[in-house]
Amino acid sequence: MFLLAIALVAEICDRVGLFDVAGHALARLAGGRVAVLWIGLVVLCLATTTVLSLDAPAVLVAPVAIAMAKRATVNPIPFAVTAVWLANTGSLMLPVSNLTNLLSNALHGSPLQDNFTAATWLPALTAAAVTAGAIAAFWPRVLRGRFKLGAAPRPKDKDLVVFAAVVCLALAAAFAFGVPPTWPTMAAALVLAFAYARRRPGAWRKLRVPWVMALIAFALFAVVHWVGPLGLNAWLAGLLGEGEGFAQELRVAAVGALGSNAVNNLPAFLALQPGVEDAASRSVALLIGANAGSIVTPWGSLATLLWLWRCKVSGVRINLGGYVLRSAAVATAVVPASVGALQLPP
Repeated sequence: MFLLAIALVAEICDRVGLFDVAGHALARLAGGRVAVLWIGLVVLCLATTTVLSLDAPAVLVAPVAIAMAKRATVNPIPFAVTAVWLANTGSLMLPVSNLTNLLSNALHGSPLQDNFTAATWLPALTAAAVTAGAIAAFWPRVLRGRFKLGAAPRPKDKDLVVFAAVVCLALAAAFAFGVPPTWPTMAAALVLAFAYARRRPGAWRKLRVPWVMALIAFALFAVVHWVGPLGLNAWLAGLLGEGEGFAQELRVAAVGALGSNAVNNLPAFLALQPGVEDAASRSVALLIGANAGSIVTPWGSLATLLWLWRCKVSGVRINLGGYVLRSAAVATAVVPASVGALQLPP
């Protein structure tokens, strides 16, 4: 339900023109410099991921990034990819940044209880820095030079744009204060849908939500739920090995990344988590693999599925083959670097 609700929020915000308005405002702040435009996006993505969870950049920031790039008449692909990669690799800092973090922090007897950020801040910063560096290396020409900003967008219903912005800010506040995301997101979707139907009678019939992606996610969760007790969970836990140190924790992170890209990071994390409860560093290593390492396949995290849908709706075509190869290269760099940072003294 959360996936469909947040998707409906994004769809209505897009329809009323909120993303275009926000994208134009951010492009103006860049002063015509593409590098400044992109750096601003990096900061926005990391801030929203850290405080509001990784779904916020994937669903709400990515469309703004695309609109921003289009208004600056630059290639929107690196801006869109920035949003989804940093949504995942930047989600290690706080318990609220990712549902896997919350699960790891909340479980009884977890070694990360009461010291989560102290254990994760250095790997988190490392993952974000390596990701940003990879984006700059993949698209160096796009991120150089200057741009001319086009005319400001003129939404048909400014009141509805303001209302959508207020609802999004209220939703962000709920996330920031640690409210479980499903209920406030469903409330925001219902409020926005009601206002949209009132202001634009009949237009609600054209609203789109990713039903197919929701079914795919549900099917993955169901398969892992039923197959896990039959031996999958025990087999995965056996792959983790034992002990601490770089080699052992890299193994934990690699297993977490492989499991996440195979079946989605949430069921993979739940299956693997019992095998790392003995040490805080092993728990963080698993989070590195499940969060930062899940970017390779489209179903590796719900955020990536939502991002792909928003790109399609925004008219941005993602070449999945090229995306998977680049994502694999980034994950291969980010995971060992973050595990290496985990070995340094806090």
